[in-house]
Amino acid sequence: MSFNFSNKTDNKIDSKPVSGMNVFKKIISMEYRSRAYIADNAEGIARQNQHMLISLNVLYTIIMGIYLLASYTLFADWNISHVYEHCVKVQCVLLIFVLVRYGFKLRSFFEIDIAASMFQLYVMFFVGTVSILPVEMKQPAVYFAPVAIGFSVVFVYSFYHTLVISNMGFLIYIIASAVFKDASVFFVDFCSSLFSAFMCSYINYVLFQYRIGQNDVKNELKNMAAIDQLTLLYNKSTAGKKVMEYIAKNKNSRSISYAYMVIDVDYFKKFNDTYGHKVGDEILAGFGAILSSNAADNGIAGRIGGDEFMLFLKDVTPEQAEKVADNINRELRTMKISHKECNVSCSIGIYYSTSAYITYEQLYTRADAALYQTKKNGRDGYFIHAN
Repeated sequence: MSFNFSNKTDNKIDSKPVSGMNVFKKIISMEYRSRAYIADNAEGIARQNQHMLISLNVLYTIIMGIYLLASYTLFADWNISHVYEHCVKVQCVLLIFVLVRYGFKLRSFFEIDIAASMFQLYVMFFVGTVSILPVEMKQPAVYFAPVAIGFSVVFVYSFYHTLVISNMGFLIYIIASAVFKDASVFFVDFCSSLFSAFMCSYINYVLFQYRIGQNDVKNELKNMAAIDQLTLLYNKSTAGKKVMEYIAKNKNSRSISYAYMVIDVDYFKKFNDTYGHKVGDEILAGFGAILSSNAADNGIAGRIGGDEFMLFLKDVTPEQAEKVADNINRELRTMKISHKECNVSCSIGIYYSTSAYITYEQLYTRADAALYQTKKNGRDGYFIHAN
């Protein structure tokens, strides 16, 4: 259970020539990384998107009301008041729904993701409609591109989701512009939409680079806080938390079985005093590697403090736990360190149980009692206590 803190997803600028295949690979890579970012922060993103959904609905309702008033006065000659009247009615109903549904309780990430996407397309449809109307004016779109670019930063989707929903809006508008406007205005709309689509994609790429980089740093700091840096095992609090998470998860299982070991390096203080702390650290680091390999994918290894360690094995029999204890002692005796005359061994106390109704303090106390028995019997071995 060793940990590598090198950043595999660094954000260095690639100096290779850009090609269609490179762009495609970057999009696929960014999609996977953005999904991983969302998985790590799903609740926070859902809360942020839900808050933005409510805020934008309120803001959009106000703006629609202002446009309705303007259609009666400033734009009376356009004869499009009836369009705004229908839009305001629809938006008032939608606002009530949004406030009732999302104003009091955090909904699931999946539901918020769909609701935000639908709202974005709904607003873009309205903006596209008022950019087309009145048809006889044949004016180029003024608000469509800025609104689309704005939407690319207010909601957090996966990278591919953002590209699809943004470019879908642009595509629909370009088709509408081609149908209802003359060639010169369509050309302006087409160029504006093409540039805005590129800007949306680029802004989201840069945003996700930043978000993923920040998330990598956060996860690295979280891992560093959970790991003993000398042995690369879990520290005391993290190991205890993970053990109890496993037991709690299997509380209703009829087949839970586990072994909890408390392990001391025999006469460790003597090695420190005789050969120095450098050798002592070498012993502890080597012992950490031994515990990590014996924990493999079915265990939790941690350093409790000093020369005291723990190992938690899931779904094992007493015989399997004893075999692991024998392996640990055998590997420790043959461990190579700089001072060949150091003969290192350990004492192991094992508590084996099939009960999920236990506290971590009880686990430790019973394994520690077994460890005391091992030391009483002459160290360099193990003693198992089963309930």
